[in-house]
Amino acid sequence: MKIMKIKRFFSKINVQIAVSFLAISWLCVLLVSAIAYYSASQMILGNIRKQTEDSVFQASNYISAYLEKIKALSDLIAMNTETKEALKNADSKAIETLAGMVNISAKGDPRIQTIAVISKNGFAITSNSNMAIPLSDNMMEESWYKAAVSSNQMPAITSIRHGDFTMDKASWVISISHEIVDEKKEHLGVVLIDIGYQFIEDYIAALNLGATGYAYILDSRNQVLYHPDESILMDQMKADELRQLSDESTSGSQIIIKNQIPHSDWRLIGISSMENVSRLKSRFIKTILAVNLSLVLMSVIVSFALSNKLTKPIFELQKAMQEMDEKWGHLTVGRRSSLEIKALAREYNALLDRIKRLTEDIARQENAKRIFELKALQSQINPHFLYNTLDTILWLAEFGENDKVVAVSKALGEMLRVSLNINQTMVPL
Repeated sequence: MKIMKIKRFFSKINVQIAVSFLAISWLCVLLVSAIAYYSASQMILGNIRKQTEDSVFQASNYISAYLEKIKALSDLIAMNTETKEALKNADSKAIETLAGMVNISAKGDPRIQTIAVISKNGFAITSNSNMAIPLSDNMMEESWYKAAVSSNQMPAITSIRHGDFTMDKASWVISISHEIVDEKKEHLGVVLIDIGYQFIEDYIAALNLGATGYAYILDSRNQVLYHPDESILMDQMKADELRQLSDESTSGSQIIIKNQIPHSDWRLIGISSMENVSRLKSRFIKTILAVNLSLVLMSVIVSFALSNKLTKPIFELQKAMQEMDEKWGHLTVGRRSSLEIKALAREYNALLDRIKRLTEDIARQENAKRIFELKALQSQINPHFLYNTLDTILWLAEFGENDKVVAVSKALGEMLRVSLNINQTMVPL
């Protein structure tokens, strides 16, 4: 029963060691997984933000480079001597040269819809014969003309006819104007270059902003110049939401990146949706769960292997103790046994020696006690025995039993002789 109890005790220890190791391993795995998930999430989020920044910056540079190209063309036309001569003196040769330059320039870029040189008196040379814009003898009375003169070459969204603005996206153009002045800085007219509104989409459409991401453009007055949904340009409430959104860096599950477009008063705002982040996080979580499951299985195997390794010497020691209990011999352990097992073996052997000595001492004491008691009994029996034997001899003599008297006397003499020779040792009964 005791052996069974000991086995059950060590079996419990084995299970406890395995469970403890498993729990510690699981906690470590959870901690490492949490740290890895947080680090990976931050890294993924940082990568998405960096990609969005790069995309918005690149689109801004593309738009800026094209606008700069158009500005350089307007500078070339506005500062050309033939242009000034045609507007100032209405020289036919200069007008012909200017018309050729305008037409060639317009044909050199498919995005350019119209190039027009308009004098302050309402004289116009255009690359597009279908262009219909409000003209008068005093162009400074036309609002669009005054805006063109004061624009300082900043691009502006307008109608292709430079009249009333409509929701027809096909009629929108990006207009860049340059004032023409003579040597005395007197105003002569403007160069007007209209670019197809589509050119903005050509650059922004290439942005990788996620399935629900988008980009829009605000000017210096926070007016929405571009949005994938053109109805927003006419919706004041939605436009206000976009203006407010442009002042933030993040919004819920979106990343907001802002960049000033060089050579313009425009700001490009990119709104990147984070479904890619969510998808990557989901994939990462699945990977972590798979790794955790593998680690847990490995931990179970290792924990039981480790617990068996720890308890196996104890079981061997227990078995050796059981065998030694029957032999009263010393317990021996292997050289590769742990220091704890060797220490237990030494203490057990010392305990066996003490028990053996105590057992021998108790046996000697019990033997001496029995001898003492027998001797005491013997010392009490001897006087009664002699008295009874002599009384028997007396009665035999009175009855004439001489032979029996002789035999009894002889036997008594032999007994007394033996008693004197045993030197106080035990006499067997």
